[in-house]
Amino acid sequence: MKKKFFKIAIFNILAIFLILMISEAVIWQNDNRILHKNKILDKDLMIRFHPGIKNFELTPDNFPNPESNYGRNPVGLEYNKSPIVIFGCSYAYGYLLNENQSFSYKLSHLTKRPVYNRASTGWGIQHMLYQTNQEYLYNIIPEEPEYVIYVFIDDHLRRLYLLSFDEWTRAAENLYLRYKEQNGKLIKINNQNIFSNQIKRLYTVSKIQSLLIRNKLKEEENYK
Repeated sequence: MKKKFFKIAIFNILAIFLILMISEAVIWQNDNRILHKNKILDKDLMIRFHPGIKNFELTPDNFPNPESNYGRNPVGLEYNKSPIVIFGCSYAYGYLLNENQSFSYKLSHLTKRPVYNRASTGWGIQHMLYQTNQEYLYNIIPEEPEYVIYVFIDDHLRRLYLLSFDEWTRAAENLYLRYKEQNGKLIKINNQNIFSNQIKRLYTVSKIQSLLIRNKLKEEENYK
């Protein structure tokens, strides 16, 4: 009896493992296909299968990096008025726009003020919180801004909970920036637990979590 039970248990474990591996491969291939279709990734390139976990990190050395379409340099530094700081996602950043078409450029020259654009594609509310907690931000912006603008879209609420933002971050295992409430304070999730990281990095887990969050936010009881 014990031998039979042991065989059944081993069979079930192997079956689950096989299904999981198939699911991982299918999601990985589909994510790369979508990236090719949307021309985010060249046709002859593919993000490597499970390349390794990368936590969110922002430093003065890697952001902004306009050459890589990762943030914009400040504009209007020739003006003497107090600056404006912009936070947000691709709407604030100006995805696929030339510098002189961007919100920050137009705002700077309309108001005759320096404008620091601290937005980037795929970001959310938590990326503003993260930056305002970094000392170096107050060296980059030497004068206290008179106005701070956050360009909000409704998807920013969903992004507060995601393990990965899109096909790129999921396939590349870029764990999304998240916070948790602890004793009335927002604490950054540092992803230090090796075991839980092995679960978070799974494409299948990220995909299911994303679908669950989307459906949960649609429930009327959660509108507030």
